Parts: sequence; C-alpha cells; structure tokens
Amino acid sequence: MRFAPIVLLIAILVYFPATGGRTARADEPPSGRHTIIAVDLAATRASADDSRVAISIALHAAWVQQAGTVAFLGYSRSALDPDPYQAGSDELAAAARQFAERIGRGSVFDESDQFKVLSTVFQYLSESEAPAGSRLLLITNNGLEDATSSERERLLSFAELFEQEGWVLQVAMLPTARLDSRAYLSKLASAGGGQGYDMGFVAGIAALVGDLYSLAPATAIHTALERGAIALAPIEVPPHSSMLTLSVVRQTPDTLIELFDPRGAPVVDIRADTESIETPVVVLIRVSEPEAGRWTARVLGGGSEVLVDADIQNPMSLQLIEQPPLPVGSPAVIRAAVTIDGAITPLPGAYVNAAVRGPSDEVVVYRLRDDGLGADEKAGDGVFSVTVPAPQAQAISDVDLNLKWDNYGAELRGTGVVQAEKFPSLTILPLQPPSIDHGDSIPVAIIEVRVSEYPLPVRRRDITFNVTQRDGSLVRARLIPKDPISDDRAWQFEAWASPPVSGSYIVSAELATNYLGRDYVTGNTSPPVSVEVIPPPPMVVSITRIVRRTVLWWVWPIVGVAAAAVTALGAAVVIGRRRIEPYGYLYDDRDRLVIDFKNIRLASPRRFFGRDRIRADELPDLPIGDGEFVFKRDRVELRSRREEGPSIRVDGRPAGRMVTLTDGVRLGLAGRLLTFVRGPITMGPAASGAGD
Repeated sequence: MRFAPIVLLIAILVYFPATGGRTARADEPPSGRHTIIAVDLAATRASADDSRVAISIALHAAWVQQAGTVAFLGYSRSALDPDPYQAGSDELAAAARQFAERIGRGSVFDESDQFKVLSTVFQYLSESEAPAGSRLLLITNNGLEDATSSERERLLSFAELFEQEGWVLQVAMLPTARLDSRAYLSKLASAGGGQGYDMGFVAGIAALVGDLYSLAPATAIHTALERGAIALAPIEVPPHSSMLTLSVVRQTPDTLIELFDPRGAPVVDIRADTESIETPVVVLIRVSEPEAGRWTARVLGGGSEVLVDADIQNPMSLQLIEQPPLPVGSPAVIRAAVTIDGAITPLPGAYVNAAVRGPSDEVVVYRLRDDGLGADEKAGDGVFSVTVPAPQAQAISDVDLNLKWDNYGAELRGTGVVQAEKFPSLTILPLQPPSIDHGDSIPVAIIEVRVSEYPLPVRRRDITFNVTQRDGSLVRARLIPKDPISDDRAWQFEAWASPPVSGSYIVSAELATNYLGRDYVTGNTSPPVSVEVIPPPPMVVSITRIVRRTVLWWVWPIVGVAAAAVTALGAAVVIGRRRIEPYGYLYDDRDRLVIDFKNIRLASPRRFFGRDRIRADELPDLPIGDGEFVFKRDRVELRSRREEGPSIRVDGRPAGRMVTLTDGVRLGLAGRLLTFVRGPITMGPAASGAGD
C-alpha cells in the first residue's frame, strides 16, 4: 500500500474527520480508566522534529484507546484543566484534530513548568476518582536541566504520588532533549511507576508504539535510505493468523511504505480487511485474517532512517504433549501438537524440529512428523511424534520446538521439557540348590525389584514367573515373597520349583506395573540352574499288601494327625527360638527415654511366636497409626499398612512405606523429635508410659 506524501494537517484530517467542531465537556466524565496526553508546547514551538514526533505519538496514544476516557493537555508556563472524551467516539476524533493543530502552532513561550502540569493532572485524577491503571503520557524535552538538585528531587517525589495512587506516569522524551535531561526524565517516569521512551531514535519511537498497541514485533527493515532508494523485506505469515500489523517509523513524511500480499497484489486501505493510520512519523497498517504465505514490505526512501516492524497475531500454540517421565535406558516417544483454544489442530504439510538439550548442554535435533509412520500413531491427527534414543541418565532436558511447513516459509516456536527418571529393574539371582528327592520343592533363584540401588516393594501379582526345562516345557513352580510388608508387597521373592528330573532349568520373570504415572513392563532371564533329583526307590508290592492287612484301617488317620502335630510343634519351636528379641531405645530431643523396646510387654502367644514384632498400637506414646516395628539382627524396620506410609519424617524427609531405623536415625512425629539408638544413653526422666 503506497501512502503519498501529505502535509501534516491533511494526514490528521484523513484519519480524524471533522465532526462539527469541538464538543463541550460533559458535566460528568464517562466512567473507566483515564488517559491524559500532555504535550510541552514550548518544545514543539522550537523544533519541527519535536512537533512531528509529538503529533504522531499523541494521535496514536488517543487512537489506540478502546475504553475509558482520553483527555488532551497542552502546556508551557501554565496548564488548563484537561477535557475528557469517551475513547473511540467522534468527539474524541474532532478533539484530536484540534489538538494536533495546536501542537503544530506551539506556544508563545519558550519555557515550560513541569510542576504545573503534574499538579494539574494529579488534581484532575483525584477529583475524577480515577481508578488504578489511569495514566499520564508526558511528551516533553524539559528535564529541569537549569533547576537545582533539590527542585529535581522534589519533582521526583511528586511523581511518586502517582504510583502510590495506582496511576502510571509515562514520559516520551522529544528529539531535542539533552542527554542529562533524558536521564532525568527516565528517572521521573520510573518514580511514577511508568517507563521513559527516547524519541531521539526511531527504535525508541517504535518501542513506545509497540507498547501502546501491545505488539511483539519482529524487525523487517531497519536502514537509512537515500532519497529514491528502495528496501524490500519478506514477511512470512503462518496459517490461522488473525492479524498482521506493520509499524513504520520514519524521520520524514515523504518516506513511503508499500505492502503486497502473497499473490503480489498491493494492499490498499479500501480493502475490507485493511485499516491504516498515517501520522508524520509513524504509519500503522493492519490486515485482519491475512492469507498464509509470504507477504512483502517495500520502503521508498525519503532521505531518512526508517524502521519497519511486523507483528503477527496467531492463536496457535506449539507445545509438547504432557506425558510421564521417560525411563532411563529405554527408547521413548516424544510428541508435540499445535492447539487453538486448547484443541489440537491438524496442519497438513507441517513438521516440528525439536532441539533437546542434554545434561551436558549438548543439543540433539529430532524431526517430528504427523505421517502415521514409525512412532506416529495416526496420520493427519495433529500430533507430531518421534522415537528418541534411550536416555542414559536421570535428568530434565529443555526442548526448543520449531514448527515449519513444506510449502510456507513461516515458523512457529514453542518450548517444553522432557524428564528422564530411573524406572524399576528386575534382577534374577540364580541359586545352587542341593540334591533333592523326586517330588520335593526347592528354591532355585531370588528375584529382586529395585529402582536404581533402592529396593522397590511390588505386589506378587504384578510379577509373571516361569521355570522351564531346556526343551521349553514348564515346571511346577511358585513365587514366595521374602519379608513381605502388610499389604503383600515385597522387593525380594524366592522362586521355588519342583523339578521332575535332574538337569538345567531357566528362571524367567516379567514385572508389569505403573510407575510415575506410566505403565511399565520389564523382565529378565536367569542363567541355567543345575538341579540333581534323586529318583524314588523301587516299591515292593507284596510288603505293602501285608502291612495293609496287618494294621487296622483307622490307625492310619491317627498316625497322620499325630505326625502333623509333632511336626508343627517342632517347627514353631525352631522358628520361635530363631526370632530376634526386641532391642533399642527412642529418646526425645532432651535425651529423655520415651520407649525401651526390650521391656515392651506382649501378649502370651506373641511372646513366643511373634516376639520380633511390636505393633504400633502397643506403643501408646507413639501415634504412628496402622504399622509395626520389625526387629532384625542389623536393623529395625518400621512398616506401615497404609498406602501413603506413616505421617512421620526421617532425618527431615517424608517417610515411605518402610523405614529402616539404624543407630542415630532421627524421627519427626506429631511435633516431637525422637532419636533411635541401639544402646542406652545418659538417662533422663522417662516419659509417661515408657516401657509399657
């Protein structure tokens, strides 16, 4: 779109049509946030550059407001009360036209009073009961360079009142402002809770325009063009874009800007999808729902520096699809998708490059596609997938995503993280069993489940277990948990088998569980286990018949029951004698004895059969809940029947389902700090109930 050079007032009249003169101020200003645009007329009188910049910034600051009120204030030695107008109204357009004319005329005075304008605006906002977020845009070159340091500090203190009220003070420093004035005016804006913009550079003007319109632009052209010179720049617009905004900052009004769509047609302001506003320094072009493809911006030089920024609004969001952590040591699939308002959007002809940064800062780039091949489950569903090699270490890796098209030059970026964690591993430790009689069972292997070096209790039913002969035939076998906790979980299992003949046997097992939110399967196979089976002795049928004839039939059941009773009693005696007696002490943080495990009184049957275990409900001073202490030769274990474990902390960390108590372990329990020791320490007064 070509904008012909126009004089200042014609440019203003194009966008702000006359509406019959200025509308009188209403008795009550409209509701909403207030915006006051104050221009130092003493500065615009002295410099044509200052005048052009002030007009451009004032008009854009008024035009961008969509709600609340806008008021103009021109000042020099004095300042009149601002007149508010409803944002977006015809009355505001007429007032803006008149204010631009006044800026062009300047002031009869060559000096301005910054105290006067701030006090006038502060009083106006106070009397209007302006809500938080109301703002003053101060356009000036006067940084009180001739004032004393105390006067400057007093003005800074005055500006702080704006921030205390929740209002914002912004300062646009005109091109003729001195360096020390620019530094001071920046401090003034900061004191008022706002920002200072240096209008002496096209980048400073572009920054203010970008903030006014809430743009996040990318620079397309930034150059100094001789008169008649041309600069071109492509602007890649991705599909589904809702708005293309071109912001042009120029030093002279006769620097021209043209915009062409992907078909090469010039964009003109008579198109229904295009709107534009031209001021002496800033040109703004907006195209709604622009066609996807390569647009072209062309600047015709007018002997000035020019900066062209392009902002593309697009509702698409590129991100990784959230998934549980990846298992260390196993290949995994990562997926990404583009969403619009949370819904996955298919993008034909698109692909995603994912740059994964590893623990050592090495970067590996993977290509994700939506073609239904390899790791991708379904073509054209909007989900891009790729299989990545097995992570070798537990880490969190940053991922930079870049969406591209085969037939477009546009890009869409996103970020994410991939987390790799160590998952359970299953180990089979073969045993060397002794010779057994035919028909007997014997342990042939130990199966362990760990996460890294830490034991992981699992349920017996989560493990699929087989013992096979060399020819693959199955052998009768069973899996027995070792030292299970109360809910049938254990991290070690004994594999028992009944081999029919001597030979080598293979133990295989597979664990299927859910870990860290991911369904996970892992397995292992043992080396061959050699077993020698003693065959049964030959039986003499005649002797068996004689015995059956000699002994009465009812004697055999009595003999069987008696033998079973003797066997059970003997086993109970052996097991009872092998159990570990309770030992150890719990002291509080003042070295007072709380529990002496050795002196805990148990019920009579448990003194014999279960003396290596003390239930939590037998310790009234320890409200641990549903759990028990299990005493072993080298440690004491605190086990809980609940899924989440006891509500205690061990050495400052939350306890798990099973806590190992070694000498000096500190327990945090119900606001108390207890220490477990194997032997007694200096005795203090015992707590209530100790030793019960």
